[in-house]
Amino acid sequence: MKKSVPRGSYEEQMTSFEGVDLTAVSWKDNKPVAFLSSYVGAEPVSLVERFDKANKTRIKITCPHIIKEYNAHMGGVDLLYIFIDKINLAVSDNAAYIKKAISQQLGWKHFGYVHTINLIVQEAIEKYVPIKSVIERVKLIVAYFKRSTKAAQKVDEFQKQNGATQPKRLLQEVPTRWNSTYYMLDRIIEIQDAVKLSIAILGVTS
Repeated sequence: MKKSVPRGSYEEQMTSFEGVDLTAVSWKDNKPVAFLSSYVGAEPVSLVERFDKANKTRIKITCPHIIKEYNAHMGGVDLLYIFIDKINLAVSDNAAYIKKAISQQLGWKHFGYVHTINLIVQEAIEKYVPIKSVIERVKLIVAYFKRSTKAAQKVDEFQKQNGATQPKRLLQEVPTRWNSTYYMLDRIIEIQDAVKLSIAILGVTS
């Protein structure tokens, strides 16, 4: 990320390593900062207040979700070092390198429940047709607005007409990330009026 970009700008890159989705997010606060996560990304973004030295006033800037997660839990890192000798087991996903690090490097017992829970939820959705059909329909709607710049602009326009200063974008599901389906559904419900109006105006039928 270039240092010249406006404060609040961010970039997101995603990849997968040994079956684990990884998200790298660069964000411009006073200076560019970078974060890497295996469970959370930039979306959903929010607004945070910062002091603008040039104008000597407080302003609101865009803040990726990964930053809020870090700020909420960073104190846990200090606690980890305090209690590390008292830890007997760790719960994580089933990625081979994580299992190896926990079992061989740290000497803790390992329980790969996180990935199993994700599979349980996915299997339940697959078997319950009404929920699956709703999710598949929402994914198609989101994909359409992601592909069409004109459609995305309409959603922004209708949100601004309703008083939104920071229009929100639809979020697409990432199958291997258990909470992404929830975020996708939550966002489309949140801005459903703008989405419905955009679909009606653009004449989308399928």
